[in-house]
Amino acid sequence: MRISKSQLIIGAIFLGALSLALIVTVVVLSRDNRALLAYNAKLEASNETLLSELASLQGQVLVKEQAYSNLRESLDDASQQSITLNRQLEFYKLIMSPDEKKQGLSLYEHFFNTKTNTLHLTFINIDKKHQRLSGKLKIDISGVINGKQKTYPIDDLLPTGASFSSKLSFKYFDTIEQRLQLPDGFHPEKLALSADLTKKPFSWQATIKWVSEK
Repeated sequence: MRISKSQLIIGAIFLGALSLALIVTVVVLSRDNRALLAYNAKLEASNETLLSELASLQGQVLVKEQAYSNLRESLDDASQQSITLNRQLEFYKLIMSPDEKKQGLSLYEHFFNTKTNTLHLTFINIDKKHQRLSGKLKIDISGVINGKQKTYPIDDLLPTGASFSSKLSFKYFDTIEQRLQLPDGFHPEKLALSADLTKKPFSWQATIKWVSEK
């Protein structure tokens, strides 16, 4: 089959148009691709800026939170120091300027340290003349064990080899610190304190709630 000259011309024209169309398409795609690459680069730059700003803001928040935390701790410390100082002032006022209506032995503070298993008792002498106060102290500890009420003399709650000195002799104040060994399952509730004194009033007693501190 012979191809005529006109057919060849038409074929050449078609191929030329097709090539031109391909060239145009490639140019358009190339231009669009450059635009997309430029837009993508712009987005990446914008993302880096945003990430940098976010990191800066997070750093500022952490700094402010730490500053607030330090401020709270400082305020708590100052508040605790104020409470301690007021407590000490009250303590010495009671010693140096006692209530005229009261006289003799008085329990100022008591607590049981659960970390060291130590009973702390602070006594003061309410006496304007500050004459030496002497006597013997008795301590009973009552509570619940195995669902039943039980009272122990302090001598029954001492570690092996330990002893309790019941002697009282002081002019202003005295602090007793006594280690205890509480029975397993025993939950103390009350302290019963009593003292035989060598001067008026010749006897003193108090029943107080058991207080535990860590």
